Formats: sequence, structure tokens, C-alpha cells
Amino acid sequence: MTIESSPSATEAREDLASPLVSIVITCFNYGRFLRSAVASALSQTYHPIEAIIVDDGSTDDTPEIAATWSEDPRVRYVRQQNSGQAAAKNRGIQMANGDLIAFLDADDAWAPEKLARQVPLFRNPAVGVVSSGRKRIDEAGHHAPSPPIKGRNQPRCGRITSHLLFDNVIPFSSSVARREVLRRVGGFREELAMAIDWDLWLRVSVEWEFDFVAEPLMYYRVGHADQMSRNLEVRFACCDRIFEEFVREHAGRLRPLDVQRARAYTLRVRARRLERMDPRRALRGYLQSLRLDPFAMGAYTGVLRALLATRRRNPPAEP
Repeated sequence: MTIESSPSATEAREDLASPLVSIVITCFNYGRFLRSAVASALSQTYHPIEAIIVDDGSTDDTPEIAATWSEDPRVRYVRQQNSGQAAAKNRGIQMANGDLIAFLDADDAWAPEKLARQVPLFRNPAVGVVSSGRKRIDEAGHHAPSPPIKGRNQPRCGRITSHLLFDNVIPFSSSVARREVLRRVGGFREELAMAIDWDLWLRVSVEWEFDFVAEPLMYYRVGHADQMSRNLEVRFACCDRIFEEFVREHAGRLRPLDVQRARAYTLRVRARRLERMDPRRALRGYLQSLRLDPFAMGAYTGVLRALLATRRRNPPAEP
């Protein structure tokens, strides 16, 4: 889907000191969380804002929940046939009037000062995307343990393509992007089932800088049964496709060593997730990682863990 410029955005552009922020909230069968997400968006200390709720063919009570704001001029609701998260997000972008577009998944929420802390960073014309830190919450909205973010997952600013090759360091529901940036890269790729945000940020990173606010201004909900990120095999396949297509298209801009180490890192991360489910497969992943990056010490300890797990599952026969 091509992201076109909105005539209303062009004709009625806000003062650059306080640009209109369009908040795109996509929802598929998350009616039970939608009220919290929208309330957090409308409670922002930053103004002006508009909220666009895109219902991607929900079969729960999402339409009834969305009707709560039918009289609020800041909120628009649209329902479409189920077309996938990328299509829903692109629909929201097309409907947006703001020069800045903030993304908020319906199962997440924001701190009141989030946009007020992020919008000023767009005064740097080179910045295309601004993110923030996050805290985890459980299904009931209570604070959940939030492991410290370290290593490759630490947020970065500036030109971050080499970091994004290794992992997606942008918490999606914390992200705010220039509308023009999204238009120029074509929005989300609707043929991808998962990892659509990582794919988008990689493409944006080729020409634009990123910035971030370190404070945890977004609340990321974990633990609910239908959370899409649990489908590992689909995610693995999508990430492989995104990575290899990006590397082929931008080979001249990338350091071969970064590409090789990123492949090794991906193999290690996947092996770590597979240790309990399939230790033999995890062992193969660690060994493949070492062939690409023999100086990655984490892979050696991973090999030992996978060997021990395999032995526990398949103890040697007694003589």
C-alpha cells in the first residue's frame, strides 16, 4: 500500500513548535485492552493530538468499546475487513492529518508525558523516528518484572542501521515518526506476517537518524495468550526474509563484517530460545554461530548448556 500525503495535512500544517500528532491505534480482538490504550493516548499532556482507531475486523466487543468516544472530536474509528496488522497500520497512516504519527498497539499504553518528552526531539530535521524506554505490565495492567535492557538491545540514536541489523531496538508502541518519512519508504509491507516494524525501521534507517528518550514512557503488556510474538517459527521465517532482502538491496552501504556478525548473533538468540524446546536444534544453532563468529563467548556457554540439555533428554543406556 502506498502512503499518500493528506491534503488536510498540507493545507493546515501546525506550528512546528507543536505539530499535530496523529496516534494510530490498531486493534484486532483486543477490546478488553482498548479502553486503557485510548485513555492513555487522550491523557497526554502534549497537544494537539488526534487518535485514529483502526479495527481490523475484530469479532469481540471492540466496536462497542470504540463507541465510547463517538462524541469526542479527537477520535476517529474505522472498521475494515480483517487484512492483517500491516494493512491496519497503513490505513491509520492514510487517515492521519498530523505531521507526526505515533503508534500504539491496542494492548499497550502510555505515560501521560510521553509525547511531550518526544516531540521536541524532532526539532532536529535529520531525525525521522523517536522512541522511548518501556515498562512491562501484565494482562491486568499491573507492573510486571522488566529485565534490564543491555547489550545489543540497548536503544541507540543517530544512524543506527548497523545496530538494527542485529536486533530491533525500537519498542513499537513507543515510536513516533515523521509522516513524510513513512510516505517516502512506503509504509508497512503488507505481505509480511510478522516483524513488520523491524522491516520498516531498517528501511527508514538508510536515510534518517533515530533518537530516543530513555525514560520508560510506554507500558508493554505481556502474558496474554493471544500475543502474536509467541509464534516463533513464523517470526523466524519473516525475520530471515527481511534480513536477506535488506542486505541484498543495500549491500554497498553495509560492512560485510557487521552482516556476518549479525547472522551469528541471530543464530545465538534463536538457539537460546530453543534450548528447552529442542536442545539438539539449539546446539546446531550455536555451532553455526561459532563458524561465523568464533569470538562470541556466549556461543561456547550455549553449546555446553545445549549438550547438557540433550543429555538430560536422552540419557545414555545403562550397560
